Amino acid sequence: GAELGDAQGHCRIDRSFKRSDQRFWNIACVECKGEFVQSHDGFHLDRQHPHKSFYVCPHCGHIVSETERVIGVRNGRYVATLTGPDRHPGFHVDAFISLMMSYEAIAEDILNQAKPGGLGEKGIFNLVYGLPAKVKGNAPEYERLMERREPFAEMRVPADGLILVAGADVQHNGIWAVVVAFGEDRQSWMLGVRFFEGTTDNPGEGAWTKLDEFFAKPLDNDAFGGRRRIEALAVDGGDGGRTNQVLEWCRRRANAYAVKGVGGRGVPA
Repeated sequence: GAELGDAQGHCRIDRSFKRSDQRFWNIACVECKGEFVQSHDGFHLDRQHPHKSFYVCPHCGHIVSETERVIGVRNGRYVATLTGPDRHPGFHVDAFISLMMSYEAIAEDILNQAKPGGLGEKGIFNLVYGLPAKVKGNAPEYERLMERREPFAEMRVPADGLILVAGADVQHNGIWAVVVAFGEDRQSWMLGVRFFEGTTDNPGEGAWTKLDEFFAKPLDNDAFGGRRRIEALAVDGGDGGRTNQVLEWCRRRANAYAVKGVGGRGVPA
């Protein structure tokens, strides 16, 4: 997630690098002897002939060949761009300074990023450019989400909450439970979270008895003044440590289901 470079400013590595002296690998141009740092800005991609992709020296405009790149990388050096007593050493690494890569290989990765098995846009930024990637999505701006906030009391089913369900995650020292109400147009309300402390190795004791009481007790005072029962409870039994206990507990209770989380689209609920 964020620690792996999903957004600028949110990557732990990127934050640490920004606090460092920010050292970049400099190579010297064989034509003008000027030093420069290779980046995607100066890389000229040949989409028709990837093997003809090249880099241009920012000082004299010399076209850097792959052979010259290798020589430059071998003889290059890290140069710190910032100084200060509180700055630790920080080193930028990307595909341009790797002797295991080439301009052609970089070009192929860029051209094939969207194909099956390709790196994707995030992979290009992270693995080729050595930069954090800001993932583009269709999520609304946070201001719009903040404007849609509505106050509601904990464990009180809103007027539009048509279905009331719960989910439980079994740990060795207790059970976490969350209650969610669902309405039309994929609306949902997280009504509350509870932790039932106790042992979980025996489905008739400890935290299981607390979960039993919680599941059986209706929620008081919904939006219409009535009482609502949890219509279905899903208990995660996929970790392997408490699978048998989950199966036994759910088997004896109506509308309690042992589940196992599976990622991906189109999987059955």
